[in-house]
Amino acid sequence: MATQGVAFHRSLSGRMLLLGVLPSAVILAGILLWFAVSMVGELREENEHDMQILADRVAAEIERGNTRAVLMAQVMAQAQENGLFGRRPESVAYARQVLASYPELTGAYFAYEPDADGADAGAAEREPAIADAVDDRGRFIPYWFRDIEDNQLLRLEPLLEMESSLYYQGCKELFLAAGRRRAMVTEPYVYEGKLIVEQTYPIVIDDAFVGIAGVDRALSDIETFLQKIKARDGVEVFLISRAAKFVAATVENAAAEGAGAPVMLRTRTVSESPYAELFGPFLERRSRESFELAADPLDGKRHYYASAPVRTGEWTVVIRKAESAVMAPIREKVAPLFGAVVFGLLVVSGLSVWVARSTSARIRRVVEAADRMALGDVSAASQLDTAARDETGRLNASFERLAESYEAITRICMSIARGDFSKTFPERSEGDRLALAINEMSERRQQAEQDVLRARDAAEEANRAKSEFLAKMSHELRTPMNAIIGYSEMLEEEAEDLEQTDLIPDLQKIQSAGKHLLALINDILDLSKIEAGRMDLFLEDFDVAPMVEEVSATVGPLAAKNGNAFEVSCTDDLGSMHSDLVKVRQQLFNLLSNACKFTKDGSVRLEVERVAGEGGGADDRIVFRVSDTGI
Repeated sequence: MATQGVAFHRSLSGRMLLLGVLPSAVILAGILLWFAVSMVGELREENEHDMQILADRVAAEIERGNTRAVLMAQVMAQAQENGLFGRRPESVAYARQVLASYPELTGAYFAYEPDADGADAGAAEREPAIADAVDDRGRFIPYWFRDIEDNQLLRLEPLLEMESSLYYQGCKELFLAAGRRRAMVTEPYVYEGKLIVEQTYPIVIDDAFVGIAGVDRALSDIETFLQKIKARDGVEVFLISRAAKFVAATVENAAAEGAGAPVMLRTRTVSESPYAELFGPFLERRSRESFELAADPLDGKRHYYASAPVRTGEWTVVIRKAESAVMAPIREKVAPLFGAVVFGLLVVSGLSVWVARSTSARIRRVVEAADRMALGDVSAASQLDTAARDETGRLNASFERLAESYEAITRICMSIARGDFSKTFPERSEGDRLALAINEMSERRQQAEQDVLRARDAAEEANRAKSEFLAKMSHELRTPMNAIIGYSEMLEEEAEDLEQTDLIPDLQKIQSAGKHLLALINDILDLSKIEAGRMDLFLEDFDVAPMVEEVSATVGPLAAKNGNAFEVSCTDDLGSMHSDLVKVRQQLFNLLSNACKFTKDGSVRLEVERVAGEGGGADDRIVFRVSDTGI
């Protein structure tokens, strides 16, 4: 039987190339394009996130400088409040020492209210050594500053224009308005030929404003610091004050595109600068971070801008990075990947052509072998599809019955793969183990699903019963406990009216124990909250000593019950703590009750102390230690 040739567009290799490789190449190219766009977008978002982190880090570094200066002014003010006030020669020497010790400062000073220390009259004649520290009326206003030509030379003269200045009058008004001490960071201005920013802090004695302490920082030093950040991180930095003025910028003297005159930004109001429209939204949202991609008004190029707040002084820092600098590393990452995918596509296409040709050749050989077998087997020859016009058609004609059988098996397996076990496979013979295994698997899965549903219903019913029990039990226990607490309060009031003061401590212990037991009852309801993952903490400020006394009064009888000696040791500086009072009290009571329970004829000791933290009072910790001689 002669084998007829097959046209290329009808052959298996032709169809694989035209309907397989070519569409696959188009689809893969589309996927590649989508992936490249997505990757660029993800890398850009990552860079934007990194820029915002960098803006926050720069703001934090500037914040440390501002905080350091404010802290110096605060320390100077506290020195006045703790004994230095009124000691004018020592105050002058102290301000000079501060300025000499910190090179980043350009000035250090004190300023008293008129005759605040009662020593204004005749001050210059009485203390001629510090005559430059007072005005013509004897008011104490010493100002130490660095000479503009010799930075190591310190000069002394009285302060000027205090009543109209932000550094003195603004600080005073801020204290009077707030009723508490608050630092003042002024706007930048020129003094003695230097651009400076001042940080002042009020001096308050007996709740009365008596003056200020302050330090000055040169904007040139701040700008030098920003230039270091620029060199380190490769970004331009703009620092804007509370009044929307440029404190410093690393793009000073930049010229606008198309204009020859340089643009000076330092001390200039943002609204009067080329950046008014661009930075306006940043200043409106100065309390939070912002991000923008826009053209720079000076060079006309697109840049990324990220802003972050500087809390001390209410400044805003804005960093700028060119879009080209951002996209360059992104292109470096995407280009090799794009080339690799294109190369892979070419390799896959070549392999597909080779596989198609080789597969087509093998199929032709199988068809020829089947035709030869058909020539020798009449029954098999009657099943051949001689009308087939391609290799797959001839292969289907040769193995039609086998294909039909496996097609039925495939449909059942696909249903099983989708989780549908309701279908069964008819047994084709007594020894058809495949049909038996499929049917048995379906029946077991159906039985397992029914078991799961029954178990779920049982668990939900048990959970409802538990919730009802907790609600009823807590209600039944709360009512008598509230009555006990209420009656004990009434008895305490009656004892006070009858002047039977010896009964009051016992009644207070009853109240304390009752309230504690009521808190335990409330904790029962917290079981459901714990299961739901919604346990709430009610944070508040409370005094530690009264809470310790209350717990000790409750634990004392428990210790005595087992013949134990109960000792409490508290330092005098416990003060207050910020936490959940009920939770802390309950934890402390649990520890002490366990110690009393497992100790007999011994001692139980509670020690409480405040441990100072590295950052001051806000980082202090309260340490509770429970020790016993039991097991």
